[in-house]
Amino acid sequence: MLSKTSKRGASSRIVLGALLSTFVISFTFSGFWTASIADSSPNSFVPNTPGPSKAPPPGVGGYRPDTIIVVANPRADADDVTDALSEVKGTIQRKISVGTKEFLVIKTEKDKLDETIRTLSKDKEHFSLVQRNYTSRKQACDVLNDPRFASQYELSALNVPSGWCANATGSGQTIAILDTGVNPVSDLGGKLLTGFNASVGSGPGNTDTDPGSLGHGTSCATTAAALSNNGTNTAAPAYNALIYPIIISDSEGYSDDASIVAAIGECITKNIRIISCSFNATPPYSFSNIVFHPTLHIALDAFYQSGGLFFNASGNEKKSIRDPQRPYLIVVAATDEAMRVARFSNTGKSVWFAAPGSLVQCTTKNGFPAYISGTSFSTPLAAGVAAMTWSKYPADTNSQILTRLVNTANRSFKAYRDTKLGYGIPNAGSAAN
Repeated sequence: MLSKTSKRGASSRIVLGALLSTFVISFTFSGFWTASIADSSPNSFVPNTPGPSKAPPPGVGGYRPDTIIVVANPRADADDVTDALSEVKGTIQRKISVGTKEFLVIKTEKDKLDETIRTLSKDKEHFSLVQRNYTSRKQACDVLNDPRFASQYELSALNVPSGWCANATGSGQTIAILDTGVNPVSDLGGKLLTGFNASVGSGPGNTDTDPGSLGHGTSCATTAAALSNNGTNTAAPAYNALIYPIIISDSEGYSDDASIVAAIGECITKNIRIISCSFNATPPYSFSNIVFHPTLHIALDAFYQSGGLFFNASGNEKKSIRDPQRPYLIVVAATDEAMRVARFSNTGKSVWFAAPGSLVQCTTKNGFPAYISGTSFSTPLAAGVAAMTWSKYPADTNSQILTRLVNTANRSFKAYRDTKLGYGIPNAGSAAN
């Protein structure tokens, strides 16, 4: 992932993993066997917030310089919590509900962020969790404006056509694309729902368009669920699924934990079961690191407990992620046309699956076909296969769908034996049969 430092100070950014970012989560195991997915809750380990000395240095990661996220002690009186915040001149900027949990986004006094974190972290009577509002960003990508398209190798690598033959097309499923927004291009005709803006900068609102010059979200959406057999542009795994676009980024392609938590809460409210999020931060500050993202893990677990699956890009720094696998965070890494680990992809213990991420074909925000690379696109491909599988087995729980994907994944390619790519490449045909 990339990082950004502004005049306002180091700002930790959550980067779009769609363009070169995919998360992969894997359980520790030796050999292969039929597995089932066990529950794993972040409540079993809620760390103390890293102090200012442990904040990511400039050039490595970042965070919002004037906001933090807190969780009030459930035994504390609401007025007392407000008074405690007033003592540090903090104001409640936003309240975010995720299931039964409530997160408060607090605007701190100018240049007093570290001092505020120290003070509130010690106040256990009123606050059970205090963290920096870490940021993330979309990844840069390679786009080739070639009007002649070869066959989409990514669909063959995922055995998607066999899944279609088994009547697994994503019908009845909705995929939430947490990204820059999605434009109503022809390849998404009739399947794009009115979206939601979860960006902290602009606040919630009704919008389904891709803002500014960014087109990352549209490319991710068409990678997962573009209309197929319509004689236009490209095909996609879950071509009968609907798309629910949620904006989590600002105009520069940066997001933060608060925006993503708000987006997850919206998905729970709307009963959406599949999320594709191609944003992440640079290791070791990846989403899988619960020490730096405790509120995000609480929200992710709430989404999993509500019956959902959250697919996330591992990132494009060619680094190893050492955090453990968790069923509520399905990290996806990238492979290339030769079924090798993509040159840019992060890998490691947190990875669940790998999926094609090099020169994947999609549709741009202007409706034109393009080639693009990054774990950002491996992620919606994996989410698309999950939607295919769920459409074939609509009564299955999220853990049962995840188990099907794990037990049927392709582990026969050479790169799988040499690297940490989770359970392998999802096999749509086998998962649907």
